[in-house]
Amino acid sequence: MSPRTPARVSCAIAAADVVQADAARLAQWRSNPGMKLPGGALRHVDDQAVAALAAVLQAERRAGPDFVRDPCWGVVAAPRYFGRAGLIQAFRRYAVDGAWGIAPHLVPQMSQHAAAGVVSQWLGLRGPSLGVGGGDGGVLEGCRTAATLVQSENVPGVWLIATRWQPEPRYDDQGRPSSDAVCWAAALAVVSAPAVGAGPRLVVEADRVVFENLPTDIVDGLLGSAAAKRAA
Repeated sequence: MSPRTPARVSCAIAAADVVQADAARLAQWRSNPGMKLPGGALRHVDDQAVAALAAVLQAERRAGPDFVRDPCWGVVAAPRYFGRAGLIQAFRRYAVDGAWGIAPHLVPQMSQHAAAGVVSQWLGLRGPSLGVGGGDGGVLEGCRTAATLVQSENVPGVWLIATRWQPEPRYDDQGRPSSDAVCWAAALAVVSAPAVGAGPRLVVEADRVVFENLPTDIVDGLLGSAAAKRAA
């Protein structure tokens, strides 16, 4: 946390949901993740970024009509091992064709910030947009980053998103994941608000992160593994 962030930060969770998808469902979401998009808009996007957008849109619907999207919100995404499929294909093409075999969209679409960028772009959000982590501890980094932005940087709210494959897929020569792999994405709308009643909250302390009154299925989707839950 930044020097301006208190040792203990408690943020309200205004909306939350978790989604999971196999390769067939991801293909459907590329055409319609829950909102109408121009044809081919998500064609080159990594699967985890597609799932991230679907999770945010589903969380908005689950929150109901009282939830209002604020264009000043930020996005913090914590994908795990992001962009592997695209990079596998790129390395194989490079070995055959050299630099001419690498598509120009590889870097912007497969970088750690790409999932946050996809959500920001298609929801019209103008707040901070960044990717954190990259491995198993990324979710906890994302929680601390989101809390810091909300409490210290005058951001009205942040979409905190965690994505991963489980189990981690094996890829064929075309970059297609193994059939047993499932892509997970969890999305939390984190806002600065006083504790009122028993609503869900994200509590960040110096040595731990706590999810209060958040449904178990969303916590499981967010953290993913028993090891991550113990670390939290």
